[in-house]
Amino acid sequence: MTTLSAVRRFRRHIPFFAIALVFGSTISGAGPALSALPSGPAVTSASTWGSSITIQRPSATVAGDVLVASVSARVSGTTSIGAPSGWNLVRRDSGTSGYGNLTQAVYYKVAGALEPASYAWALGSSTSATGGILDAKGVDRVTPIDSHSGAFVPYTRNPLAPSVRTTVAGDIVVGFFAITASKSIRPPSGMTEEFDRTWSSSSWSLGGEGAANIQSTAFPPSPW
Repeated sequence: MTTLSAVRRFRRHIPFFAIALVFGSTISGAGPALSALPSGPAVTSASTWGSSITIQRPSATVAGDVLVASVSARVSGTTSIGAPSGWNLVRRDSGTSGYGNLTQAVYYKVAGALEPASYAWALGSSTSATGGILDAKGVDRVTPIDSHSGAFVPYTRNPLAPSVRTTVAGDIVVGFFAITASKSIRPPSGMTEEFDRTWSSSSWSLGGEGAANIQSTAFPPSPW
């Protein structure tokens, strides 16, 4: 069982809301672990204000790759988020009643031979949004998501992702974190940061981050 936590860099203390999600993606067959985490041309990210957020396709993408996307927005859990064609929702976590609006949705798709240059998610209202796409190579195309969990955490500097269990040696574990502040987010200890994007505003600030790690064995003792 693996528990992930994130530590944030703060200049001042104010109430924040945060969402943390983690999931495992299973590698294909019984081969060795992935040789490397997504990086460079295998990662894209964006931040914006408006009724949609557009994220570029990672330039390293080829047919058969599994693309994983995280979209965070300052909207309520009832506000719609329309995914681009071909993207499958893994889960969506949102703030609870009585707290500020914050939603994080995670999707995946198996890349085809002809992918567009970018993907746009439609938001039910104009707001601040951040997001990123990871291009994972060598991941099981039929059942890419091994397990997942998520949580909304009010008034915290350290959002904590609930545990997940990996079931195959070489699983890639990915954590996505969002916070209602325009602050950089440090990845959990033992994980590599994939992207870190912010949107600055006096009342609509938003930060989003993705981090990942390759688990060499199934059910490892928690390194975090």
